Amino acid sequence: MFNIVERRRWFYLLSLAVIVPGVIAMIYSTITSGVPVRLGIDFTGGSLFRLQFTGPATEEAIGNVFTNFGEGNAVIQRIGQPEDNTWQVRGRLYAVRKTQPDQIRAERRNCPAGSGPFDVR
Repeated sequence: MFNIVERRRWFYLLSLAVIVPGVIAMIYSTITSGVPVRLGIDFTGGSLFRLQFTGPATEEAIGNVFTNFGEGNAVIQRIGQPEDNTWQVRGRLYAVRKTQPDQIRAERRNCPAGSGPFDVR
């Protein structure tokens, strides 16, 4: 029969072999990035936009609009086929104010010619 209590010191060593490298990694991460564990958008929260244009749009043009709103770190990805003109943008959490849709509509001027109309709801 297997006696766990008799081999408890081996289990202590096994536990330490797992815990100590994890603590060292957290200390290293804290020194290099300022936080022990970097959390993704799934845990920190954020906004996800799905944009569909009637004409072609570029990642650069979409990025410029988000940069004008103070979000230079937005992640922009094409969704589906290029002819679908559908994009997904992930960024920090945006607090939507009643006046903000009007500001976003005003940004249409910054979109490239031929990108087509879009609506903000």
